[in-house]
Amino acid sequence: MIARSFDGLPVSYAVTGDGPLALVFIHGGLADRSVWQHQASLADAHRIVMLDLGGHGESGRERAAWSLRALGEDVRAVANAARVSRAVFIGSSMGGPVALEAARLMPDEAVAVVGVDTLHDAAQKPGGEAWREYVNGFRRDFHAAADGLVDRLFHADADPELVASLRRMMHTASPEVTASLLDAFTGYDLAEALRAARVPVRCINGDLYPTNVEGNRRVWPDYDAIILPGVGHYPMLERPDEFNRLLRGVIQRLPQT
Repeated sequence: MIARSFDGLPVSYAVTGDGPLALVFIHGGLADRSVWQHQASLADAHRIVMLDLGGHGESGRERAAWSLRALGEDVRAVANAARVSRAVFIGSSMGGPVALEAARLMPDEAVAVVGVDTLHDAAQKPGGEAWREYVNGFRRDFHAAADGLVDRLFHADADPELVASLRRMMHTASPEVTASLLDAFTGYDLAEALRAARVPVRCINGDLYPTNVEGNRRVWPDYDAIILPGVGHYPMLERPDEFNRLLRGVIQRLPQT
């Protein structure tokens, strides 16, 4: 199915299951909705909405300016097209901030945001010379930069077939969209985004990168995180059964569900 975003960009999505609460799954950068392949079973209890953000997967790539807010608008367009009235926005990696943007855009529909190895530290703001050099690396040699990124997203003992599949997926991403979105992250105020979303925020994160739970709670008291030892950047792919069990529990404990 196709929804039209605020600027007319076609956004591809799929809907399964039924129920009063929709789980809207939002992938990260250099990815597509296939990263949620193991979460289809959650349709036994909820309506499941999965989309390819603009610039990714089967969605359009022609946009005048890329930003996290524009991706949030993509989510809103899909939620509106799917007639979602109550939603938990579930975002992996870059999809975490996008989920916050979607919640900010849809205050009447948003029930909560669930981050997946994301929203680690509200005090951090990407920027500076090192960040600019990192972003420019994707413009100079996209495949080498993507390979370097993949190498930093998994523990050393991760399933090599899974790592290889993520590497192949990232190599199909758009170099210009990727670099433009990384540029858009420069100076992104995660603390302000957490407060502006005005919904409970929960995370299911790996332990490859530290999560500043207490610091994030000082920014937004309705924040909590589950940390999975030995898991990298894709808990939903690395330990899908455990992830699904934890996600069900998180949803069941949300105040409005």
